[in-house]
Amino acid sequence: MNSDLNRGGQISDPPLLKVEGLTKHFIQSDGLLDRFLGNAETVHALDNVDLEINKGETFGVVGESGCGKSTLARTLIGIHDATEGQIKYSDRDATDLSGKQLKEYRKDVQMIFQDPLSSLNPRQSVGTILKAPMEAHDIGDSDEERMKRAKDQLRRVGLEPNHVARYPHQFSGGQQQRIAIARALTLEPKLLIADEPVSALDVSVQAQILELLQGLQDELELTILFIAHDLSVIRYIADRVAVMYLGEIMELAPTSKLFEEPKHPYTKALLSAVPRINRDVREERDRTILRGAVPSPIDPPSGCRFHTRCPEIIPPEKWSGTQEEFKAGFDLRTRIHNEEIDPKAIRTRLEAKNENVTEKDIKEQILRESLPIQVGAYPKEIQDQFYRCASHVIDGDWSEAQSLIQDTFTSPCQQKPERVEPSPKHTVACLRVEQNPPAGRTDSSLVTDRNS
Repeated sequence: MNSDLNRGGQISDPPLLKVEGLTKHFIQSDGLLDRFLGNAETVHALDNVDLEINKGETFGVVGESGCGKSTLARTLIGIHDATEGQIKYSDRDATDLSGKQLKEYRKDVQMIFQDPLSSLNPRQSVGTILKAPMEAHDIGDSDEERMKRAKDQLRRVGLEPNHVARYPHQFSGGQQQRIAIARALTLEPKLLIADEPVSALDVSVQAQILELLQGLQDELELTILFIAHDLSVIRYIADRVAVMYLGEIMELAPTSKLFEEPKHPYTKALLSAVPRINRDVREERDRTILRGAVPSPIDPPSGCRFHTRCPEIIPPEKWSGTQEEFKAGFDLRTRIHNEEIDPKAIRTRLEAKNENVTEKDIKEQILRESLPIQVGAYPKEIQDQFYRCASHVIDGDWSEAQSLIQDTFTSPCQQKPERVEPSPKHTVACLRVEQNPPAGRTDSSLVTDRNS
């Protein structure tokens, strides 16, 4: 594994790439009429992303599918235009480049895509594919010189020079990715953006590609932005890691710190899902099961975007029950808000077992399926509230059900958390974490004080 300091020198050197408030929204509509009538919807792919990538380091970005990792990569390289924010490369603004400036920027910043075969032209030979970037950037005085450079790059990535005459489909997946890496290196870039470059490969081939990238990084003094959803891969290759969820960065830390002392509940949940070979380790660890689906980026939750699934969601000060009871009630509120409950399907299932199904039976089944804790664990007034909500759901009156439950189950996590630094170079956006907590006090004790 890499050290927490970058390979290029002191961590205090100016960052090679700096991103401030980067936001990317997409407009989703069925056509021009929707846009004209104002019916188009906004997809919040990235929101207010801040990060710095230092020269010579490998910066990892990890998160579930759909969290915005690939959009981040494509926005950084200029495939997508940023909606808001600033991208600075070598202390120069690279946000809205075009023409010659964009061409120079892309010479320094190259990208490796997830699916190598789809990123390689099937009608071109490997030699033609590798020469194309050099021709676009006027590298090499002749076609012969460019072909020589192409063969040199194939040797560098572990392929044979005579492979220039073959076509992409004649190679294995690992070899195709080596060709994609060779193509990116033909322009001698300073920053390499690798968008899940090993996720489609066998484990043994993954290891070969990772070793290749590390060797090339040392040889060519490359800086790498490495995107993955596999935490074991990130732990192996990255110096620092940013954890993304629904278009925002939840936590950012040196790799060793993130894996040994995760702070954000989402990071803890991701780490708990990593498979363990050792049976003792599997039995000792606490596995966190996240309930519910990832919210739509068209309508992301307010405040901390993870709060609708967070197992550690903070109850309000007035809450007298346990955190587990509050979490269960909040899960029900989320299901009602998203209109995820299907009373007709519940009735059908009940009638398959018993013809005499009453509305009370349906209400009780709704709560059994939607509430992880028994209704009887709550005070009488909240029990009554649950049953009234179930009645509104049966009647199809979602707004009444939502209004009834939202006042009781309201969390401070619905407010946007400040980004804090619990330890050097470790930032977290979570109300459960405070800035440099005093010695002897844990995050949980701080939350207890906040809610006392």
